[in-house]
Amino acid sequence: MGNTMRLGCRRTFFSKPDCLTSKLYGSPPHVDERHRHRYEVNPSFVPMLESAGLHFVGCDESRNRMEIVELQDHPFYVGVQFHPEFKSRPRRPSPPFTGLIMAATKQLGANSNSSNGFVGASD
Repeated sequence: MGNTMRLGCRRTFFSKPDCLTSKLYGSPPHVDERHRHRYEVNPSFVPMLESAGLHFVGCDESRNRMEIVELQDHPFYVGVQFHPEFKSRPRRPSPPFTGLIMAATKQLGANSNSSNGFVGASD
């Protein structure tokens, strides 16, 4: 079991560039986020989950490990395998957290900025 741990910074590639999570990060081709888990989505279940409405919008470099999932047509249904809290800072929270707060306050999309994502924060 020891060698199954995904630990440290890992790259996640956006498979759908126009997805909400990509926009929150400012539409880059990939993001580097920290991991510390042993969890994976069984690849054989991905087609069934996607046919039920979930969209896997981010994956690892092998394209076999699903990292980000969204539910389309929902104000903010985003799930990530990484730990966004590890890179959050008081003046620059992680984009998934900012997106959740903006969705809860009905501001998501109102502050869009293509260079800095929806956050628009500067340090």
